[in-house]
Parts: sequence; structure tokens; C-alpha cells
Amino acid sequence: MNATQVTPPYKVESVTKRGGNIPIIEDISFKINEGEKVAVLGSSGVGKTTLLRLMAGELSPDNGVVSIYGNDSLSFKQGRGLSRVVGLINQQYDLVEELSVINNVLAGNLGRWGIVKSLSSLLLHHESDIALRALATVDLSGKENIKVSKLSGGEKQRVAIARLIVQNPSIVLADEPVSALDPARAEEVMDFMLGYVDSSEKTLVTVLHSLDFTRRYFDRVIGLRQGGLYFDLPTASLTEGIFRDLYI
Repeated sequence: MNATQVTPPYKVESVTKRGGNIPIIEDISFKINEGEKVAVLGSSGVGKTTLLRLMAGELSPDNGVVSIYGNDSLSFKQGRGLSRVVGLINQQYDLVEELSVINNVLAGNLGRWGIVKSLSSLLLHHESDIALRALATVDLSGKENIKVSKLSGGEKQRVAIARLIVQNPSIVLADEPVSALDPARAEEVMDFMLGYVDSSEKTLVTVLHSLDFTRRYFDRVIGLRQGGLYFDLPTASLTEGIFRDLYI
């Protein structure tokens, strides 16, 4: 008897993306299974962010296919449709600095709300109880009415995680989420992000540069070098020598 086939969250098949005539990533293939926590490593400029943007449906490949749960990523309705499946955390936080913390967190609902409800929420704070619970999860209770511009970098990234909790996607993509933070704040943000992913059984793909964080938080690691797939390993197999070679 054949085992039931489970469609993986991601399947990347022979994907190439060019910048002009120069390949940024070239002929990359891999799949990511439900609930996996995958770190993507590599030097600056090797295509890590481009790969994540392809996986987020923000870019289309020049060759090959990126599938999300068996569907071409480009077949998803951009905006509301895709945001129900994929959530993003970026290095730049993607917050509206002059709005309150709770308004930014409630933006996680945009994938479910229409434009009228979204705009009225700026005043009425629809479903604020959900946002307040999310802020409590990332230890920001009592700061919901503060302007985001008044927060530290670590607090801003925690607001972004709270917004993700409200959004509740199946897949989380994080592009260097702690690279702008000092070591203590970076560890704090990683703890909150991975705590959420583990407790809700999400699939996580994160671009990083830290060997320590990769070993501590992830069970699989993909290395990119010169636009190609250099390795795809269980984290336990990632030695310091392999890590050094990736950055040569």
C-alpha cells in the first residue's frame, strides 16, 4: 500500500533568475517539507534575498517553477490571496513609523479584510483583542498605543512578529531578521520568532549569516554560492569547515 502523498509547502524546480543578462541565481532545485525550519546561508550578493522574493511570489523566475502547496507561486492572487499562505519578516521591519503599535499589528489582518474594514480599523481597531494577545506573546503589553517611531530596533522587530501572529500564515519567510540588532536583542528576537513557529507548527525559511543561530534554531541549512546551490544539509552535518568554505 502506498503511503499518502503530502504536498510540500515549497518545491523549487530548476529556477534561474537574472539581473539583465547576468544570473543572480541559476538552476536551483529543492523542496521544503511541512514544519521544517530551514536556514539559507551565503555571502552578500549570492542571491539569498532574490530566492526568498521568488518564494514569496514577489518575483517571477526567468526559468523554472516555484510551487507553493503544489500551485505555481504566480497563480496566487497577489496581496490578499498570497498573504493568507505566506508571511514575511524583513530586516527593515516594514512598519509604518508614525502609526501606533496596535495599528501596525492589525495590518496582519489585511489578507482577510476588505479595503473598507482595513481603513476603518485605523480608528476603530477591529479585533484589537487578537492584536493585544499577539503583543503579549512578544512581551510588548502596554505599548500598543505608542508610535512605532519611539521603539528600539528589537522592539520594532517584535511588533513585526506580532503582526505575523495576527496574519497567521502557513509559511514564514524571514530575510535577515536580526542582522541590524545587537547580539542580545538578536537572540531575543530569534527566541520570540522560533517560539511562535514551533508552537503553531509553521514552516520557516530564514536568511542568516550566523553559524551559531543556524545550529541553535534550525534543523536544515541551504548554502548558496555564486548563484548556485552549494549544499543542502541537516544542520547537524554543518561543520565549521563547510561554513568557512561557503564564504571563500
